[in-house]
Amino acid sequence: MGSNMKEVLDSLTDTVRLCRGYEKVKSIQPVTIKNEYGCVQEIARIEYENGHTVDVDIGCDSGIAAIYDVAKYLMCH
Repeated sequence: MGSNMKEVLDSLTDTVRLCRGYEKVKSIQPVTIKNEYGCVQEIARIEYENGHTVDVDIGCDSGIAAIYDVAKYLMCH
């Protein structure tokens, strides 16, 4: 994961919260996890104020690609 991914996703959180319908997004954080097959996976974890979380795959993404993947998820759900 890029060395500035946390800063990119922190900034994206602030931007997303300015948009109507996304005010309840609490944070978007980069997380590295092991999936059910034992492989390392890089995700953006979207947390809402009610505690609900959603994971978006951002593996091998540049900052701009991670922004695209998270925005695409938010727009479709």
